[in-house]
Order: sequence, then C-alpha cells, then structure tokens
Amino acid sequence: MEERKTTWGEKIGYGVGAIGLDLSYGLFYSFLSYYLSSVLGLKEGFLLLLTPLARIWDGINDPMMGTIVDNTRFKNGKYRPWILIGAVSNAVVLFLLFTKFGLSGTPLYIYIGIMYILWGMTNTMADIPYWSMVPSFTSDPKDRNMVSTVARTFWDKVLLRLLLRLFCRFYQQVLRPTKVTARQVFLVGQEYLL
Repeated sequence: MEERKTTWGEKIGYGVGAIGLDLSYGLFYSFLSYYLSSVLGLKEGFLLLLTPLARIWDGINDPMMGTIVDNTRFKNGKYRPWILIGAVSNAVVLFLLFTKFGLSGTPLYIYIGIMYILWGMTNTMADIPYWSMVPSFTSDPKDRNMVSTVARTFWDKVLLRLLLRLFCRFYQQVLRPTKVTARQVFLVGQEYLL
C-alpha cells in the first residue's frame, strides 16, 4: 500500500495557517518588553523574574496540552476545536495584556503577571494542536519534514519580508518621519530577521 503524500497546495495552506500563530507570537515578543517597561513603567527586575517563571510553567503546560489534545475527541476532530479555542482565547488575552484598565502599583503587577502567563497558556492551546497535526497528514517522514519546513519557511523567509516591505512603505508614506528613512527601517528589520 502506497503512503499518501501531501500536495504542494496542502503544504502551503498549512504554512498560511501558521501566520496567525506567528503574528501573535511576534507581536507579543516584539512590543511587550517595551510596552511593559517604557509605557507602563514596570521595573525591569519584575520582567526578569516573570519571564523565566512563565517559561517554567510553559514547560509543564505544553505536555499537559499535548495529553489533552491526544485524549479528546470532538465532532470536528481532535485538533481543530483546540486551535479555534486557543486562537480566540489568545487574541482576547493579548488585547487584555496591552490594556491597563487604570491599574497602578501592586494590582498592575499582579494583573500583568496573570495576563503574561495566560497568554502563554492560550498560545499553547493553539500551538500544540497545530503542530501536532503534521503526523496525521502523512506517514512518510520525509513528507512530514517537508510540510513543517514549508510552513516555517513560508512565514520566516517569504511573508515576514513582504510584511516588512509593506510596513516600510507605510512608514515612509503615512508616518513621514523626519530623521529615519524607510530604507533604514527595512535594513534594521532585515538584520533582525537574519
């Protein structure tokens, strides 16, 4: 019996699906530190403590989510509902994380700590089932690797650079900076991507 191979359309479609996960992740890590320290005025020591604590919890949370996905059966499959629940939850938590609600002092620190950890948990709710789908596409290890490679490459090497170029054009035409050119923004972005 011949193994089923994925088509290029399926590989690219899977890569497009990774965009939403990666956009949330990119927004989170690109702007959060600046927002928390420069806009909200949180102490750097708090952020230095929060980040590893959240990563430790993430190390516990990821296998738990994998077990939950493996042991649940929905009418729509075992992956899709978790991806949808995780994506919607993640968007809500990301919005809340960048919302201050007039808090200050200790309540603000507690709120940010909870939202930071919740963001990681909701990201896990979408991310674990998304990447766990790959083995269900095909039993051929080379084809599985190609599906994952196309998905990662599609975002990292193609779409991210396109978005960077669009942002540079927007920056130049709409924001009209006085000291920084769109080319300088693009070059800095290219360095970040490499």
